[in-house]
Amino acid sequence: MPVLSLREPVTLIQPEGDRKERLLRMCSWCRKVAAGDSVWLEIEEGIKHLGLFHEAVMPGVSHTMCDACVDALDNED
Repeated sequence: MPVLSLREPVTLIQPEGDRKERLLRMCSWCRKVAAGDSVWLEIEEGIKHLGLFHEAVMPGVSHTMCDACVDALDNED
């Protein structure tokens, strides 16, 4: 199971502000973001990879589970 760590606040996941209708998928467990087919990146890397801070309005966030967290859940006793 992923280990939780403290991080600096990230504007993308703050509830305030206008949002696009487009949704960004984020893992509810590890907070990685989807950056393509079966590609999940740490939120900071995902923001850079997707160029999200170059946009005037952030996308909405849809929570799901990444493949690694689903596998970890399936393998728990």
